[in-house]
Amino acid sequence: MCRFRYDANMHGEFTAVVSRSEDGGFVASCAEIPGIVAEAESEAEAIANLSDSIAIAFEVNRDEAFREATPGARRLTVTVDHTPEPLGSEMLSA
Repeated sequence: MCRFRYDANMHGEFTAVVSRSEDGGFVASCAEIPGIVAEAESEAEAIANLSDSIAIAFEVNRDEAFREATPGARRLTVTVDHTPEPLGSEMLSA
């Protein structure tokens, strides 16, 4: 299931999975991008930190791709047009 929309202006929607951490704070991860995780004292802060982490990951990956591109490589824009099922806020079962 594809759950993100993203454009070159760094606007997009991703699925955040938020849970309580062992220390009582919150941990948020991005379901579409493995390894993107953020923590904070509040759920809202964790989600804001996750948003920043996603944006940084896209910037770093894009910059790295340009550095590693072979001479003569072209930069193109790809549009993903996929309408997923509505997800909203829900509890995940174990």
